[in-house]
Amino acid sequence: MKYIGLIILVLLVSCNTSQTTDIEKEISNLKTQVDKENYLLNLFEIDQQVRDSDEEYEIKKRTNFDENSTEYLNYLKKAIATDSLNFEKIKVFVKFHGYPDIENKNSLSYAAIPTIMLHQGLDNNSYFFSHLYEAYLDKKLTSEDFSSILNRMYSKNFDYRYKIDGTTSIDQNINALMENLNLKVN
Repeated sequence: MKYIGLIILVLLVSCNTSQTTDIEKEISNLKTQVDKENYLLNLFEIDQQVRDSDEEYEIKKRTNFDENSTEYLNYLKKAIATDSLNFEKIKVFVKFHGYPDIENKNSLSYAAIPTIMLHQGLDNNSYFFSHLYEAYLDKKLTSEDFSSILNRMYSKNFDYRYKIDGTTSIDQNINALMENLNLKVN
């Protein structure tokens, strides 16, 4: 009986290792810029599909807006599982290919990494910060977008938006947010 917990732990670790290996293989096979952008576009679409507000509303309506109902909790679990898997995929993507340099800054492929990252907790946001900062310095991420990401991180951390006045430049905003979020640059 005391070995059952150990067996379950070993199975969970081996499944996670297998899943990471599959993700690494999948991402290492992305060779062209088009392949990489299509992969990110697909991740973005998966991320958004799991956030179907119509489906969420219908579930809430069916359950008398009981957010503790089994059906609603299953909906949330699916979203959390998808977010976790997508986050693992963007981590591996950046490990293999670096932060992508996508020319069309209005594309969904460009939005994929920040969007998926921001659906995570603050620890994962902080983990990913160095990649975002480097992308910002390399002009792979616009100043406006980097500032927006930091603002979202700030509001998640403090439960309110960072206040700036009309005279604050984007660079000043970025520096102030990094300081307030205690984000250090190596």
